[in-house]
This record gives sequence, structure tokens and C-alpha cells, in this order.
Amino acid sequence: MDKIKSSFDYVWKLLNAAATVRDIAQTTRTYQYAVDTPVTFYGHVEHASLSIARWQKAEIQVQTTLQAGFGWQIATEQDAAGVYLVAKRRAVVGSIGRALFALHVPTDTYLVLKLVHCEVEFQELTQTLHIPPLTIGSSIHWQAE
Repeated sequence: MDKIKSSFDYVWKLLNAAATVRDIAQTTRTYQYAVDTPVTFYGHVEHASLSIARWQKAEIQVQTTLQAGFGWQIATEQDAAGVYLVAKRRAVVGSIGRALFALHVPTDTYLVLKLVHCEVEFQELTQTLHIPPLTIGSSIHWQAE
């Protein structure tokens, strides 16, 4: 019984220390890609907040703000087809991390987003969005007017 209590106390202390590190360890990084428009942005983001804004520049900019950055796997790439971002939390330590991705894209950018437990915010959006009911395993295809 004492061994179980001791193990529980150790885990509790470890979780408290991890929470303190999470609050302290916040990192910000900006990725910038010069692009020829029109262009496609491919994003695969998990457990994060995503803010999307369009601008007149021929550049895609992704600003990442990570709490507990050690808990994230981030990969970016650019090729002739477009710009790619993959952001996933690591299995165990990632659960204490949070992330905000601020995305700025040219006005004629086609967005392909695979989102897992995310929040999405569109800045300065003047559109009518038609969002169909979601069924498990399906994709949402928005039609803007």
C-alpha cells in the first residue's frame, strides 16, 4: 500500500512540475514562404487553434506559438504544388502542450486543412459559408458565395 501511495505521490509531483514548465516554456517561430499565386496551402494540425487571414502579399506566413514546445512535432515544406504544414502533439508529453498557428496566405490561396480537435478562426472573412452536416469519416467541402 505504501508503495502505491509513493508512486502516486511521484506521479503527482511530476505532473505539477510539467504544468509549471508548460506555463514557462512558450516559444514562437515564424515560417515564411515566397509563392507564385495561385497557390495551395496544405495543413495537417492536431489539438491546436488555427487563425487564418488573407493578405495581398505573394507570401505564406505561419507563426507558431507553442506552449511546451518539446511536446510538438512540426514539419513544413514547400514545392511546386504549394506549402505544407504538419503539426502534431507528441504522444505523452504533448498532452500538456498548447499551440496557436496564425496563418497569413495570399487572397487566391486554396486551403486544404486536415484538422483533428482544432479551433479555426477566419480573420476579415466576407463570405457565405455552406457547411453540410458531418458524418464520421467524411470530409467537409465548403462552398463560399
